[in-house]
Amino acid sequence: MSGQFGWRRPAARDLIAGATVTAMLIPQAMAYAALAGLPPEVGLYASTLPLVAYAALGTSRSLAVGPVAIVSLLTASALAGVTEGGDTSPVAAAAVLATLVGLVHVAAGVLHGGRMVARVSRPALAGFTAAAAVLIGLSQVGPLIGVSVPRHRGAHLTVAEIGRRLGDAHVPTILLAVVSIGVFIALRRVHPRFPSALVLVASSVVAVGLADLGAHGVDLVGTIPESLPTIALPEATTGLVRSLLPSAFVITLVGFMASHAAADAFDVSGRLPDPDRELVALGTANLAAGLVGGLPVSGGFSRTAVNHAAGARSRWASVASAAGVLVVLLLFTPALADLPRAVLSVVIVVAVSGLVDARAVRGHLSRSGSDAASLTVTAAVTLVAGVGPGTVAALAVSAATARRRPSDPSPTVDAGGSEYHQEGIPS
Repeated sequence: MSGQFGWRRPAARDLIAGATVTAMLIPQAMAYAALAGLPPEVGLYASTLPLVAYAALGTSRSLAVGPVAIVSLLTASALAGVTEGGDTSPVAAAAVLATLVGLVHVAAGVLHGGRMVARVSRPALAGFTAAAAVLIGLSQVGPLIGVSVPRHRGAHLTVAEIGRRLGDAHVPTILLAVVSIGVFIALRRVHPRFPSALVLVASSVVAVGLADLGAHGVDLVGTIPESLPTIALPEATTGLVRSLLPSAFVITLVGFMASHAAADAFDVSGRLPDPDRELVALGTANLAAGLVGGLPVSGGFSRTAVNHAAGARSRWASVASAAGVLVVLLLFTPALADLPRAVLSVVIVVAVSGLVDARAVRGHLSRSGSDAASLTVTAAVTLVAGVGPGTVAALAVSAATARRRPSDPSPTVDAGGSEYHQEGIPS
């Protein structure tokens, strides 16, 4: 196995990269679990065995796998339709969904469906990503102002709901959120590769203890199980599988698009990752997520960029990241009980703000009528009807404008090397 992963020479760099990504992954995994409507430990569980599974089978040396924002939003939408009656717990349904996503990935890879990533045009993807970022941001307004806002698929419905509940806003939570956003942005500007989210999480836990914010009504995460995830097959009924399967196909498409773009942008092997093998590897990672009671996972562009910048040169970096999360689960979860939910929402909002690439959007709108139409239609459908219908719209408009479509999106890195972005690709 040491030969397969190239352990000897890049060991130190991979360990450093793994630790760096762990510092970014822990707050993001908890936040994206909350975005999916799940307890924070579910995100941590999904950041353990799935990372090892991808490291064993993946073809990209730099891709960082784990919970990501848009996949978590799709997960929330999928779970809302099957857990409303109370017969199925969201945690159990998420594990079943991850398993189905894994099976769809593997089947697509075996059937040589890896090239499906090229079916979505850049204008449609830019519109979809920007609209999804807006939906994600709106979904976090409730925790940021300290009120409960029911989930809606359409942005207009969410905005109306927020407006009706503004009178119940909790002032201490709002103040905490505003300060947290300011600190987070300032830390990122001072040193973009600094683990700003982890520092914010740790600082907020200390602030809760010093100011007794819980007693003042600030909503806290609460007790997180101080144990490793157990490995077990998720229990599923035929009805549950039938309800979740359409969402599994959508998550597979969106997650693979993001993963493939990130792998192409930062892989250091000198060759493009094999898309069919990547599907199988990502499928295996999602099957592992189902086994440990996690949620669906994918490759994250921002974490892959950090992994690459920190010196990762083999997939041992992912194993090191998984080990770091396991250490946190064993030793540090009691401290996370005092973590304010508003701070997790801040992590989400700041992270997804980078999904809206204004320069790319302006470029597509001015380039041609078909590009502008692709972006506008996809964004409008996503904003009004939700992420699932938005994915279908992106495929439809891409097929309609296939002859004008550029063959391959290109990644761009700024001159300072401090920020990484794939045009229209979710981070």
